[in-house]
Amino acid sequence: TGGLVGNSTGNVTITFIRCINNGNLEGTSTTAGLLSYMQGTTLIVDECVNNGKISSSSYAAGLVGRFGKDGATMDFKCNITNSVNNGEVCVATGRAAGILGRAVGNVMISGCINNGHIHPKTTSAAVNVGGIYGDSISEYTSGSTTVKTKNGFVITDCYNYGKIEGTNYVGGIVSRFPTVKPESGYKYIIEACGNAGEIICVGGSAGGIVGYLYGTSIF
Repeated sequence: TGGLVGNSTGNVTITFIRCINNGNLEGTSTTAGLLSYMQGTTLIVDECVNNGKISSSSYAAGLVGRFGKDGATMDFKCNITNSVNNGEVCVATGRAAGILGRAVGNVMISGCINNGHIHPKTTSAAVNVGGIYGDSISEYTSGSTTVKTKNGFVITDCYNYGKIEGTNYVGGIVSRFPTVKPESGYKYIIEACGNAGEIICVGGSAGGIVGYLYGTSIF
């Protein structure tokens, strides 16, 4: 369920510029203020705002629920800039974030702000909760083989002012880094970001910037 676009597949480019969602959205799967789920190659979001409440059983975000797919390469690019989430985001279980819920591929988020309350629907639900970004998929199963995904993200000049709650992997900017090292040419970077929101985590990992950090990531 998406405020402007539901699901998108195929090798396409989607661009949102100065778009606003003011409506409340409730879905049984991936739900977000602009775009629910994109499996295409390029997503560009600039100067967009979500003011509506976003509620889902899994994968909820103020702007974009999910991006990319299993087997995505460096050609899969998601760029979100100068955008704001003011809406409450709640999820029954899974991932939730103010800007982007989950992604596979190359992600760049810059100049974004979350003011919304991000939280589980119940006190016993929702892991991977971040003020700006949820998390990246680390691996997937192809037949009987487990394959590591190729992910990279650069998050700069982003700020969280909203209250962030969850049971594990709760972060003011990012819930957690992927649990595999970045492939050659990919980077995990958080730079010039800040959190002023309250962070509440029941029984798991939490941090003002990142809930869970793996490997030699760069701040």
